Amino acid sequence: MENNNNVEVNQKTPAQEVLITKILKSSKLKDSEYRMLRGILDTKVVTTFDAGVFIEYVLGMLKFRRHFFNGKHKAYKKCYYCTDRNEVERYLNMSNGKKAWVCSTCAVNLDPAKFVPVKIAEEQEVKADLHRKYDYPPEQEEIDDGLRHGDLE
Repeated sequence: MENNNNVEVNQKTPAQEVLITKILKSSKLKDSEYRMLRGILDTKVVTTFDAGVFIEYVLGMLKFRRHFFNGKHKAYKKCYYCTDRNEVERYLNMSNGKKAWVCSTCAVNLDPAKFVPVKIAEEQEVKADLHRKYDYPPEQEEIDDGLRHGDLE
C-alpha cells in the first residue's frame, strides 16, 4: 500500500498571482463576473493546481465569449455620454426625435421633459402581443383579425 504522507502541497507561484491579477483587471469581464471570480479566488484558490484550473477557466470563458459573442450586436449598445455598457437603456430625445442609449448613471442627469425611456412603450407592445397570442382563444383572434382588416363589423 502506498503512503501519502509525503505529498507536497505547493502554494500559488508569484507568476500565477501576477497572471491572475492581470486577467481580473481585464475590461472584458463584467462587474458581476469579477465579483464572483474574486470570491472564488479569495476562498478556494490556494495551490498551484487550483490556480492553474482557475486561470484556464477564466481564459476559456473569455475565449468562448470572444468567439461566439463578438459581433456588431454589442457595438451599438453603449452609453451616448460616457460609453459605459452596463445597465444601458434606450431613451427618446423629444426635441430632435432621435433615440440614444443612456446608462443608468447618466439617466439621472437627463431632463425628464426632453428624454423619455423607450423601453416602457416597447414592453407594453410586447405584453399586448403576448396577451393576444397566448390568452385569446382562436375564435377571438379571428374576430380581432377580421375587425383589424375590415372583414367583419
